[in-house]
Amino acid sequence: MSIPDPIFRNPLTPLWDPGQITLEITEGAIHRVMGAPHLAWVAAIADFGGIEQIGKKVVEALEHPKPLDISLHVFNAVLAAQYYEIFEALRPPRSMSLYEPCVGASKWFPWDLFYNLIPMARGWIAECGLPLTEIRLPGVDPQWWMILQIDGDPENQA
Repeated sequence: MSIPDPIFRNPLTPLWDPGQITLEITEGAIHRVMGAPHLAWVAAIADFGGIEQIGKKVVEALEHPKPLDISLHVFNAVLAAQYYEIFEALRPPRSMSLYEPCVGASKWFPWDLFYNLIPMARGWIAECGLPLTEIRLPGVDPQWWMILQIDGDPENQA
């Protein structure tokens, strides 16, 4: 699968701007790689209430990421757009494998546990002595996202 170009991405726009996410979902990179159910959903919403309706749902998903309270089409598309923007900002090699252990975790974890997973992991990492540094990107909510970088040469770590 080829990686779509960010046709609408303005480098001056902060990550996860609701307008930018809405464009990626309705016309941009995420829209171009989504399947038929997503495309049908976007068309139906556009016919029913316009792109503004999708924008409102994007804001809800960004501010309160509870998938049971949000359309799963929106929730999944917003998650995809968030990952896309992070990867574009970090520019990892295209051949790099990335691991995300919690996609959709709020669907099967109790909310209190899910809400505290990242802060709990952050506390453990701070105390464990592993050579990791957290990278924070403007606009990325640290409540829900943690990007770690291995310090030094991982091949020589004991």
